[in-house]
Amino acid sequence: MRANKIDASKLLWVVAALGFSATSVQAGASRPADEVGGLKSLQAEFAGKGHLEAYERCTRGLGKGSVELDCSEETVRPGMKVEWVKAVYTAAEPGIAPGGSVTLSTPPGPAESSVQIEDPAEPAFMEVATGSNVPCSTELDYPPFELQEHCLVRLLLVKATFPEGLPAGETVTFTWHNVVVDNHARRWGGDSWRFRFFADHDGDGWKEELPEVAGLPKKTGPAESLLVRCASMAVIGEPVRIAVSAFDRLGNPAQEYEGEVRFALADGGEGTLPEAYSFEKGDQGSHTFSATFSKPGFYWVSVTDNAGHTNRSNPIEIFEKEPTQRLYWGDIHVHTEKSADARVWAHTTSTYPGSYKIGRYRYGLDFQANSDHHGVRQGNYLPAEWEEMKEITNQANDPGRFVTLIGMELSHAEGDANAYFKGDDAPFFDHPMKNHPVELYKELKKYTCFLPPHHFAQNMRPYDWDKNYDPVLSPVCEIFSNHGRAEYLHNEPHYSGKKIPTMEGKTWVEQLQTGKKLGCIANSDDHWARPGTCGLTGAWSQTFTREGIYDAIAGRHCYATTGDRTILYFTVNGAEGGQTIPAVANPKIHIRAAAGSLIEKLEVVKNGAVVYSAEPHALTVEVDWTDPAEPSACWYYVRLTVKAQEICEEYMRNKTQFVWTSPVWVEGPERNN
Repeated sequence: MRANKIDASKLLWVVAALGFSATSVQAGASRPADEVGGLKSLQAEFAGKGHLEAYERCTRGLGKGSVELDCSEETVRPGMKVEWVKAVYTAAEPGIAPGGSVTLSTPPGPAESSVQIEDPAEPAFMEVATGSNVPCSTELDYPPFELQEHCLVRLLLVKATFPEGLPAGETVTFTWHNVVVDNHARRWGGDSWRFRFFADHDGDGWKEELPEVAGLPKKTGPAESLLVRCASMAVIGEPVRIAVSAFDRLGNPAQEYEGEVRFALADGGEGTLPEAYSFEKGDQGSHTFSATFSKPGFYWVSVTDNAGHTNRSNPIEIFEKEPTQRLYWGDIHVHTEKSADARVWAHTTSTYPGSYKIGRYRYGLDFQANSDHHGVRQGNYLPAEWEEMKEITNQANDPGRFVTLIGMELSHAEGDANAYFKGDDAPFFDHPMKNHPVELYKELKKYTCFLPPHHFAQNMRPYDWDKNYDPVLSPVCEIFSNHGRAEYLHNEPHYSGKKIPTMEGKTWVEQLQTGKKLGCIANSDDHWARPGTCGLTGAWSQTFTREGIYDAIAGRHCYATTGDRTILYFTVNGAEGGQTIPAVANPKIHIRAAAGSLIEKLEVVKNGAVVYSAEPHALTVEVDWTDPAEPSACWYYVRLTVKAQEICEEYMRNKTQFVWTSPVWVEGPERNN
C-alpha cells in the first residue's frame, strides 16, 4: 500500500477561507483547525455547490480506517482477466456511526469492468459483506467530478451504508468478481491497480478519503515495438541525443525490457553511431544515447533489437556552422494526479515529478509543462501543493538538455485556457467553474505569461472569443490535442470524440478571418502519463532555455503537429511564421521540410483558402512559389499531410499526421487619397 498524506490543519484552513478572491491565498499560511470549526466549515463551504471532489480532495487523509488488498492472481498485468480482487476495510476508533458509510472508488477500466451489484453471474459483480453480519446496504454512484461536469459517464463508486453502524475493529469486505484490468501502466517508476476509499464515520452524509491509496502492482508485458526520438538539430561533431524506448502490445513501457539494440543510418550519410547496447532493468524500458555526424544534411537513425523490432527516428538536420536558431519539440499541456478529472477517470495517472521524467526520457521531449487544472474549488490542488509543484518544475528545468515551464489550466464555463509563465514563480489561482474569471485575467497581466485557448471549437465548454480573447495574453491557440483538430469548420479528419467537433465561428481559421493574429501550437492534454503522445509544439529558439522557449511561443515563432517531428521552414519574402510584413506585389513563399514519414501533400493556405498544392510523396520537399496576386492585406500558412505511421506515439498510430505553421501576415497597401 502507498501512503500519500497531506497536512490536515493546512487543508482545513485553506478550504474554510475560500470566500476570498482568487489571488488572496498566501501559500504556506495556516491556522489551528478548531479556529474554523473543523469538518463542519468544509461542509458549509461545499454544500449545494456540486464541488464534492473538492471537498474530498481537501479531506484526503482525514478518513478513518484501514484497507488491505488481496487478489486471485499473483501478478496483475494490464488487460488481464482477474477471477477476484478483494478489499477489506477495518473500522478505526470509534467506528462508523449509525447511518455512516464506507465507499470504494473502483479503478476505471474497459466496459466489461463496469462495476455492478445485480447479477453474480455477470462480469464485474461486486459482493459486499460485513465480518459479523452487521446490517449493511449497498448502492452504486457516480464519482463527484462527473456529477460536477454533468458527464455521468460511469458508475464507479460502491457505497456500503450501515444503518446500525460498524463497530471499531469490524470489517467490511468488497469482492470484485471476474473483472478485467485496464490496459494502462505508464507511470515512470511502475504503476499499480489503485483503489481509493472514503469513510463517513460520523453518519452526517459527508465522506472523507483515507490517508492511503490501496494498490496492487501492475507489471507490463514484453516489448513489441521501439520508439526512437532524436534532437532535431546539431552542428557537425556535436553529440545528438537519441532516446530509445520499448513498449508492449498495449502501448505501455516495457519496463523489464533487456533487449540488445543496434543502430544504423536509415538513408546513408556519415556519422558515428552508438555501440550495441543491452538494456538493463534499471533503464525501465528507456535509455538515452548520442551520435555525431560529419556532413551537413538530413539524417534518420534506425534502431533494431535482437528480437527483430525496428523503427526509424524523426529527421535530424546537421549544420556546418551554428544556425541562428534551432527547432525544439515540446508538450506544454500535461496533466498529473494533481488534476481532479485525472484522478477520477484516467486509467492511470502520473505523479508530478514522474511526468517530467516520462516526457524527457521515455518520449524524448525537449521541453514540457505540467499544466494541471488549477485550484481548490474544482477539486485539484491546494496552495501548499502549488508551492511544491513549482519547486519540482524548477528543479526539472535543465537548460541545454530539457526545459520546463510553470503552467496551469484555467477552466471555466465559457472556455478553457492554459497559463504559462516565463519566470520561476507564478501565483496560486482559484475560482468556481461557473464564474467567468475577469478578475483572474486582470491578475495574469501583472505577470509575464501567455494564455492559449484550448478545445475552443468543440461543444465541451466552447471558447467565448468575444468575451475572453485578449490579444496580449493569447498570441497563440492550441489547434490540436487529444480533443481533436480545430483548424477550420468541419475539418476532416477531426480526430475528436466530441458530439460537435467544430462549432461554427469558433475555429482557428474563422478567428484568423476576423483579424486576430493567432499563431498555432499543439499539445496532448494528456491525463494518462503520456506526455508528448498526441500533439506537439515546435519552437524556433536561439537558446535552449526556459526564456528562449517562452519567447519563441509567445512571439508566435512556433508551429503545431499532430505528433510527427517534421522539420518545416516557411517564409514569405524572408519573413518567418508569426511575423508581419508590408504589402508587396507577388510575394515569394519558400518551404523546405523533412518528415518522419512520407509527405503526402503540401498546401499553402491564404486567407483560409488553398492557393497552392503539391503531392511530393517523399521524406523531404523544397518549394519556391510566387503568389501572382496584387498587393493586399492577407495571411498565409502551410499545412502538410504526412503519411500515417504504424509505430509512433500511441494516439496517432496508423492515423494521418498533419503539420501547421503559424501564419505570416501581410499588411494592406497604403492608398493615396
